Amino acid sequence: MTTNSFATTLKSDLYRLKKLKCVWIAFAVMFGLVFLNFAICWISQNFLSDLVNTEQSEEIFAMQTLVDGMSRDLLFGFSSTTNLSLLMAIITCIFIGTDFSSGFIALTTARGTSRLRSYFSKLLSLSLLAVAYVLFGLVLSGIFYAMKPAETSFTAHDFGYLMRNLALQILCSISTVSIFTMIVYLFRSTGSSIGVSVVAYILLSVVISVVTTVVTFTQGEQVATQWAYFMPLQQTDIACSGEKLDALQIVAVIVMPLVYTSISTLIGALTFEKRDIK
Repeated sequence: MTTNSFATTLKSDLYRLKKLKCVWIAFAVMFGLVFLNFAICWISQNFLSDLVNTEQSEEIFAMQTLVDGMSRDLLFGFSSTTNLSLLMAIITCIFIGTDFSSGFIALTTARGTSRLRSYFSKLLSLSLLAVAYVLFGLVLSGIFYAMKPAETSFTAHDFGYLMRNLALQILCSISTVSIFTMIVYLFRSTGSSIGVSVVAYILLSVVISVVTTVVTFTQGEQVATQWAYFMPLQQTDIACSGEKLDALQIVAVIVMPLVYTSISTLIGALTFEKRDIK
């Protein structure tokens, strides 16, 4: 194995990623978000149980069913519960942006590490981190979900859906990482990259909400929903569903992450290959 092999570059990136404080802060943030969301459900369940003991009401039973459904949604949508897309955007910008700002990328390139090798090493490192976060979110959500059993039983069919969601959320997370990796390589600084990434993340949600509302009034809610399936960073919503997916949803949640991963990686890698490193 040569000094400039891909394995050596990847090992170096993984080591420096492990030393990054924000990586470990993100684990704490994820824990806090999952705990807070489930705590709200627990408090609501206890409150409604006390009401049931004092009076019988269809409205109360309906609210119990709703809260029980919220707990189930938190379990199946663990990536959304932990705001994983936003966390990965920030970590990606800090990790790669710092390497540009410190001159580390320029130094390793001058020492013979190819630009493509450097790009794909960072992309793979961050993708592995995203997978670790997804697994952490699943385990954490599963533990909190089991601490206070729901009114309805968790069946083998539900477990199958949960494993499906795990695979789809991993795929969507890798797509998210590839998009934000491209952004950092285009702007090449931590501050600019974080600013652009956060603004793009928020602005995209706003634009999609506005367009979806307009399309709903003109062509119906179903068309509006289907339109949103194919926009960037929106496939995680499908991957967080605890229900059976229709054919269009399956195509969107499998094909579109692959498409966005390919396009963003191609743009990021080619621009990094062609532009001078300053």
